[in-house]
Amino acid sequence: MKKKLYYSVTKETQVINELDECTGFKSIRMYGIENNELKSIGVINDLNNYDKTIDAIQEWLDDNGYGDDDLDFILL
Repeated sequence: MKKKLYYSVTKETQVINELDECTGFKSIRMYGIENNELKSIGVINDLNNYDKTIDAIQEWLDDNGYGDDDLDFILL
């Protein structure tokens, strides 16, 4: 059975002339469920908005010892 990896994407904004404008960057926060509680796995900061989210997550997982896990990715 595949493990589930939950993630959220936050677009970075800045205020210009009293309006929030996107800067072109995003952050990804990743979570798993452990003992029926949400547990933070990691954060990826300063990605360009055009970077593919799932590819960035998979690269982070590979670099941090989770590359062999069979995961379902679920956007929160």
